[in-house]
Amino acid sequence: MRLLIFLLTLMLSSQATAQDLSGTWEGRGSIGMRYVKMVLVRAGDKYVGYTYDESGGGFCQVNFEGSFDVSKQRLKGSGQGVIRKTFDHSQSSFVLYYSASGGREWLTGSAHARGALMQALSFGAGISVTLSRSSRQADSTVFMRNAIAAAARTSDPPAVAATETPVAVMTAPEPTPAAAAPPILPDSTAALLALRSARRTDTMQVIDTDAPEITIRVFDNGVFDGDTVSILHNDRVVADHQAVRPEPIVFRIALADTASAQAVTLIAHNEGRIPPNSALVVIDAGGRQYRITAHTDARRNALVLVRRR
Repeated sequence: MRLLIFLLTLMLSSQATAQDLSGTWEGRGSIGMRYVKMVLVRAGDKYVGYTYDESGGGFCQVNFEGSFDVSKQRLKGSGQGVIRKTFDHSQSSFVLYYSASGGREWLTGSAHARGALMQALSFGAGISVTLSRSSRQADSTVFMRNAIAAAARTSDPPAVAATETPVAVMTAPEPTPAAAAPPILPDSTAALLALRSARRTDTMQVIDTDAPEITIRVFDNGVFDGDTVSILHNDRVVADHQAVRPEPIVFRIALADTASAQAVTLIAHNEGRIPPNSALVVIDAGGRQYRITAHTDARRNALVLVRRR
């Protein structure tokens, strides 16, 4: 899947101008919008991606689609469906202008929220937004991959210049062998057990199953912001100081030979750019799937207990 997305993006980006906007843009907005992130990938003659913003005590992540007017250096687009949000947030439309200065690239302009609360706070005038490109990579969503594939089906593949630099796109979660994880150092177990004991441990969920084996996947919860965790299965280290990414950390636990509860503990080593450290834990057990959002920080661990019936 990763290779497919890479090739599709390469094909669709080969006629890109110097102002190709594909990548990750981060910044902030006015009226208390303390953090704004826009992730874009060029798909044919449009840009698709998602936006994420935080203001007040909430957040909003929304699919995005727009177009870039080269003559005006203007990106214009809007939300195409909520991915996740708190109650006081809503989708927005954006009008942003591209510029480059001081060795950096910028998108500046305004966002107009559809929600009544944000419209009232901005008096209908929109919210000023300033973003700078933080990376030419983009973590993808299902919406983005579908749009790229659709554009590929309706476009004639252009010739790819030998000097072309493709946009790197990370795909959405797919099972990855546990062997792909970084090696576990010999002294890691004792240090992590001590760190686990030094913090409060919050139980996220208790699962009862009659399955002889379960599969556990841990990956980012939609916003790749640099979170790093270690994972313990009982007192065994499964992952040591590993980044929580769209590609999951995968491991399996056999339940057939034990009647005791199996403890899966997530230990945070940082809180990324968007506190707290958060991860999505997906557990497949006997034909059922459990999806758990685990929040960890410097004071608390996250625990999932699995019991064999």
